Amino acid sequence: MSTATLVCPATTTDQQEACEEIESLTSAFDPVAPDAACTEIYGGPEQIGLYGTWGGQRVDTTLNRTNGCEIARYEALAPVLLPLLTR
Repeated sequence: MSTATLVCPATTTDQQEACEEIESLTSAFDPVAPDAACTEIYGGPEQIGLYGTWGGQRVDTTLNRTNGCEIARYEALAPVLLPLLTR
């Protein structure tokens, strides 16, 4: 398992860009509503755990690819978060 820490405002250009992009995607932090109608599509075993604080609110969620709703959350944030692991 890999981990990365992102503190905003950031001290590097790459991280600041990530902070700004995540700001527009914060609804992806919200869990899928229990009564949501989600397609039964399995997108693979990938997971991203998010833990910490964003905008003064506690974040403790896991993004995965277990159905259409979860895939949408994963795909919204993965392009921003996964590159942080390789820096």
